[in-house]
Amino acid sequence: MRIVVLGLGNPVLADDAVGLEVAERVEALLASGFAPAGVEIEVCRNESGGWDVLDYVEDADALVLVDASTDSTLAPGELRWYDPRALACFTSGRLRGVHNIDMFTAIDYARRMGTRVPAAIHVLGIGVEDVLTLTEECTPRVREAVEPAARRVLECLGRLAGGRGAADVPERG
Repeated sequence: MRIVVLGLGNPVLADDAVGLEVAERVEALLASGFAPAGVEIEVCRNESGGWDVLDYVEDADALVLVDASTDSTLAPGELRWYDPRALACFTSGRLRGVHNIDMFTAIDYARRMGTRVPAAIHVLGIGVEDVLTLTEECTPRVREAVEPAARRVLECLGRLAGGRGAADVPERG
């Protein structure tokens, strides 16, 4: 089984970078010992979305996507799992590439053309406060969500791998 964890974001737009930071933390936790047997986990980062996502997800069994969420019902730093079918018409610049196709449509087109893409897609959104300020720093509440978000991703990976859960996630160190 091959699972891709994909963090999306812009590293110089405040909270928009949170998906990239969570991917970095997931990668560090995996390197420190969380590795479900028989599962290949690839952690990737992308700043554009759209068609570019296909380069990461081809031949994967599952995709765990992490991104900043401008959902007004989320407080800054709040985490929420989204149904990817509900996001298929989302118009975010990250999810929509330079030629105006969102990544979920790109994945669907690839599937229709016979490309093997993930059947299972899990989307973790993180509430944001500021996605417009040019800075490489997330706001404090969003920065504090990186560790809990990484642990939620690892719990999801454990479920997808068929067994290892939160108790198997190493403590931050």
